[in-house]
Amino acid sequence: MKKNKMTLLVVGIFFVLNSILVWLGAWAEPVWLNWLIFIVGVILVIMALMGKKNAAPAAAPVEPAADNTETPENM
Repeated sequence: MKKNKMTLLVVGIFFVLNSILVWLGAWAEPVWLNWLIFIVGVILVIMALMGKKNAAPAAAPVEPAADNTETPENM
């Protein structure tokens, strides 16, 4: 798993666990904030798990196009 996906997964799981602990009464947060944190956490986990399995390969270097302009040198 790439570093970006792992970061998304860890942060998402942290947000979801934070919301669950708030619902269990570990500490208090406003209800709207708790729902927001929970939803963002779920979205981050889904993004991390549904991301592309293989990243696209690096693009090959592009060679400059041939000079096809008509100049006195190549006419």
